[in-house]
Amino acid sequence: MCEEFEIETKEEIKPDILSRYYKGTKAMFSSSLPELKPYNLKLNEYDRIILGFPNWASNFPPAVKAFIEQNDFSNKDVYLFTTYVARGGSKCLENVAKYFENSSSVKALGKFSLPKSKNKEKLIKEIREKLKVMDVKIFS
Repeated sequence: MCEEFEIETKEEIKPDILSRYYKGTKAMFSSSLPELKPYNLKLNEYDRIILGFPNWASNFPPAVKAFIEQNDFSNKDVYLFTTYVARGGSKCLENVAKYFENSSSVKALGKFSLPKSKNKEKLIKEIREKLKVMDVKIFS
């Protein structure tokens, strides 16, 4: 079984570039985490977790950090990927991987980056290809 899930914050960020830049920058340097919208996802039902997120100036979105801190990834294979990798994709992955390094219960930690893609189907195909190279089987 494969389930797609989107992490969303309760506070929406307006789509214009200035609002996104201001809110995003403020959130990255804030010590508080955003409140996430309620979700019905039971991680204990899965062996593999594939967590993708955009690269925010060599870092990852605070909503992803909140999700990681609110969930138990014990005995899971965790695969991380980032998009928008013009600059800082590797550093972004290093930053988020630190949240899993001290957990001996995370069995595998795979990391890869993908270029920006507006086409969802193309992005999903690229993700599947990268995971296949890493010998990760996906069921859908």
